[in-house]
Amino acid sequence: MKPSAPLVDLDLRLKRADGLRRAKELAQRPDRDEEPPVDGRAPGAALVRTATGWTLEDAPLSIGDPIEVYTNRSNGWVRGRFEWGGLPDDPGMIAVNVWDPAGARDEDGLPPWVGSLEAALPPRARVRRG
Repeated sequence: MKPSAPLVDLDLRLKRADGLRRAKELAQRPDRDEEPPVDGRAPGAALVRTATGWTLEDAPLSIGDPIEVYTNRSNGWVRGRFEWGGLPDDPGMIAVNVWDPAGARDEDGLPPWVGSLEAALPPRARVRRG
């Protein structure tokens, strides 16, 4: 029997409330410092929009350049490639290739490519060259 729409809506609201509660609890823990750890590499900087594209730490950033974006202490730096639509209002993005680790390897030893995840980079995101 399929659950009714009000029950599904209630379930989704409860799951969202629980997720928000857990996120708030985690954010209040003293060990949840959100500053990037010192790892001997650049601490990251914000991307800067220019008339012709994007720069990172005063150097041009090209589509396909490897970058890392800092998320939080638990997840650390996420590595991907820089993407941009090329139009003035298009945001800078990080794209991450997704592979099937259980799939048959090709002649180069790579598993099957599944697709890519893309996310717009928030204006204050810490980014560094990968």
